[in-house]
Amino acid sequence: MGFITITTNGSAERLIGRIELGIAATPTGVMAALSKSGTEIKTRLIDATPVGHETVETEAQPLRDSYVLTEGDMSVEISTTEPDKLRYVTQGTPTPILPVTKKALWWAEATHPMWSVRGQAANDFVTPVLDEAINIVVEQVQLAGQEIVAVIEG
Repeated sequence: MGFITITTNGSAERLIGRIELGIAATPTGVMAALSKSGTEIKTRLIDATPVGHETVETEAQPLRDSYVLTEGDMSVEISTTEPDKLRYVTQGTPTPILPVTKKALWWAEATHPMWSVRGQAANDFVTPVLDEAINIVVEQVQLAGQEIVAVIEG
């Protein structure tokens, strides 16, 4: 059993026409598969992102709201508008965090200057999502391939 079974009861022109339709459908089908894959991977990334306990109001957005899906000609990219925050969460921060240029740490909402603060342990929630990503892409591209084969087979 082959990947594509082509039968024709008519002319070679009709067969060539079906093949041309399949070729024309390929970029659209593959891009649709990549788009669905990117959306699914982004959703899984959002679901896996730990929720912080921010008590300080900042201009930074929550990490889970920072992911952006960008579609190219035949590609998708998932990025974040909060790369520093992503790095702190996935790689952790030093423990303890000590002042570098001053004698103490202080920020507007702190009740008093701090000599040090506890760092954050690493939480690599991204790697398991990326490990699943290839299966998501393969599944979607296979579905697109089946649709293209159906066009060619007539």
